[in-house]
Amino acid sequence: MGGFVRLWIVLGSLLVAGSAEAAPGAAARAQLLDRYGDLPLAFERNDGQLPAEVRFSSRGPGHALYLTAEEAVLELDASRAIRARLLGARPRVAVLGEGRLAARAHHLIGRTRARWQRNVPLYARVRYRDVLPGVDIVYHGNQRQLEYDFVVAPGGDPAAIRLRYRGAERAELDAATGDLRLRSGGGVVTLRRPRLYQEIGARQVEVAGGYRLASGKGWADVSFSVGDHDRGRALVIDPIVSYGTYLGSSRSDRSAYLTGYTGSADFPVVDPLQPFAGGGSDVFVSKLTADGSDLIYSTFIGGTNPTGGNAGDIGESIAVNHLGQAFVAGTTGSDDFPTANAAQPGYGGEYSDAFVLELSASGRRLLYATFLGGSQRDAARGIAVVPGTSAVFVVGSTASDDFPALAALRDYAGDGDAFVTRLRGGGEIVFSTPFGGRYDDVAEAVAVDPRGRPVIVGSSYSDDLPLKSSLQGYPACSGFLCLNAFVTRLASDGQAISFSTLLGGSDIDDAAAVAIDGAGDIYVAGHTYSSDFPVANPVQHCSAGRFDTSINADAFAVKLSAATSSPAIAFATCVGGGASEQATAIALDGTSGVVLAGAASGGFPTTPGCFQPVLGKWNNPDPADNVDAFVARLDQDIDAEPDVLEFTGPAFSVYEDEGIAYLRVRRTGSGFGQVSLRVLCSDGTATAGQDYDDVDAGYVLSWANGQTGTRRHRILVTDDGAGEGTETVLCALEAPNGYGLSLLGSQTSAVLRLRERPPAVAAAGSSTAIADDAAGGCQLAGRQGSGTWLAAMAALLLVLLRRGGSPTSTTSNRSVPSRGRERQPALSGVTFAASAARVCGGSPMSRLPRRYRPPHGTPGEAKARDAGRGSCAR
Repeated sequence: MGGFVRLWIVLGSLLVAGSAEAAPGAAARAQLLDRYGDLPLAFERNDGQLPAEVRFSSRGPGHALYLTAEEAVLELDASRAIRARLLGARPRVAVLGEGRLAARAHHLIGRTRARWQRNVPLYARVRYRDVLPGVDIVYHGNQRQLEYDFVVAPGGDPAAIRLRYRGAERAELDAATGDLRLRSGGGVVTLRRPRLYQEIGARQVEVAGGYRLASGKGWADVSFSVGDHDRGRALVIDPIVSYGTYLGSSRSDRSAYLTGYTGSADFPVVDPLQPFAGGGSDVFVSKLTADGSDLIYSTFIGGTNPTGGNAGDIGESIAVNHLGQAFVAGTTGSDDFPTANAAQPGYGGEYSDAFVLELSASGRRLLYATFLGGSQRDAARGIAVVPGTSAVFVVGSTASDDFPALAALRDYAGDGDAFVTRLRGGGEIVFSTPFGGRYDDVAEAVAVDPRGRPVIVGSSYSDDLPLKSSLQGYPACSGFLCLNAFVTRLASDGQAISFSTLLGGSDIDDAAAVAIDGAGDIYVAGHTYSSDFPVANPVQHCSAGRFDTSINADAFAVKLSAATSSPAIAFATCVGGGASEQATAIALDGTSGVVLAGAASGGFPTTPGCFQPVLGKWNNPDPADNVDAFVARLDQDIDAEPDVLEFTGPAFSVYEDEGIAYLRVRRTGSGFGQVSLRVLCSDGTATAGQDYDDVDAGYVLSWANGQTGTRRHRILVTDDGAGEGTETVLCALEAPNGYGLSLLGSQTSAVLRLRERPPAVAAAGSSTAIADDAAGGCQLAGRQGSGTWLAAMAALLLVLLRRGGSPTSTTSNRSVPSRGRERQPALSGVTFAASAARVCGGSPMSRLPRRYRPPHGTPGEAKARDAGRGSCAR
């Protein structure tokens, strides 16, 4: 495979479920599922699953929207709803779904199959046609924000639109932003300032406008102010409703087997092992048909959680073998959690135990279920099946020095250890061992290679974690609260460490997911706060730690080549922006692609044509909440060349009287990622503060994601008199910063030449230059730089006009070739033929069109002002 990787990224509310052995932690999964709110809003037709007055509905995390013929109802929770009714609307209007989606909805709710609704059509929009004369309403949006467009036909009256909102305790209009806020039950629904526009040709022409508000107790009337517009064209008024979203942390694995937890007593069950909820939260295990329209089986599994202060019953990870048998690992706080053929039949923990269970392919039999834990806190995080068998590896964390051990590699070592346990089919423990050092260690995920060897990834605070054939020195990070990622491969029988290595830089690093390909190569994902995270053939450098390390991290992906007993890094790259990112799942797509999923905040680099190019959650009061999910694909077979940053040339020149010099820096390449650098300048033969001032010193030149091209660095030049000759300023580029893969090119330094302007040229009958005023002549130059050129051009034009010549006539004794057959007069050092009229004072020069005159008047007038004299003498 190629040595470099290329990145395809989608920023949005998508969750790619990795293999079961790559299951993310519960907190990260909850965060990812919350990102579901950015998926496009789908409107479901009422085919009898809802009360008859509802025409369409749309559900999302933390809300439900119901559209009736008379009003829209936004239900925020069981006790809060905001209702919107259009005053003066026509009765019995047509309510139509538009843009039918390929997806369909299935409602498998409750325990009566006859009441389940399947194959309900979904639409992208709902239109209320002619709800007012010449006015349609179109609902659309996504799971987090709802847009309802008022489409006013040509000749329609936007002043007739008036909405009445009920259900909010208070309505307030923000004068600064133009937003309208409806407060209800401690929450807030924000109506963004409406966008008004008309489509003219291919353009959307903005129209000024905003909300008008009248309110009383429990109600608010909203209308719109509309600025000048073309009343012969349609007008669109586009408000946006934003609302918070909340969702539980149950997870799915592969769009066919699911596990998680539920607190609902009427959770749908089919052929259940346990038809009732045990208490608190219960594990659920469900198997769906391939199209998701039905449940093959679905069951509670859980105890009564008697103390109430213990952990709930939570399914953390699920794996399926070649026979369709499901294996679930998780955490329980119930001492009566159901067991069968248990290797450890009794609950051992003071707060929680891990558990492991196996279900038959039909889901009708519990083949085994066992506690796994000691007298303190224990939790299972990941589970993986040994290919072609019913044996599994389970990993997690334990704080119990009496954690059940069998054929253990080592004893319990510290404040908390990772653990690795192998069970054969039927639930018998083959080996079980703590794994860690003297401080806290956690195994987050496990995968099994083609030789049956488990690979465990996680994080460790210990400075004595067992290492073998380590890829980097130990420890990469040390000190209080210093966390290191680790990757460890054991022998298939668990009796030896094949290799064990730390993975990270000088700050916090955490490995959260792992996958293995058919060759046994290992792919690890996680996040890092280390700006020196060890990268190799990266898509990006790591920007973590260059900002606020308390909240900012980069996602990372690493491939370890396992061809030898000492794996080497094939590639290691960060993926992220200027804020915080975490990768919580990794999977292989069966070709050459590596897929990452996780959470990202502002500035995350996206690729052209992606599903969602910018952050959706950008305006939450707490910056930590401004997070969306991301999906990124790394292609191993295509080389990704880095962008190049360099000066556009080795030298730049400026005349001293021009005032400003510009040094140009160019970025070439793909433009992937944001990058910045500074230009650093120092004295050559010129002296700072005397000959020049670096006015842009300390400022950065930056390119946003997707941008290439040139940027300018300015230097102020002082015209301090003649006689010094050309002076130099030496400039260089610093190393680039940011999160793109950009390198300095070959042109990293440049010389700025400060030149004196040569003596002014003049017109005479011979090659003799015109003298200055002191000799009775008129100087031809303007006041500064471009004035010389402009005055010379104007004089040349005057001579040609007087002679009746053309601009291509040769009027001097020097000329330079031009394109084609013509030759143009040279301007540098040119002398002009004698003229009857002197070029000074009120000469014909002053009668030239203004655009041909030199600045500050004619040359003679400028010279006269400078010399404190009157007009030039004849």
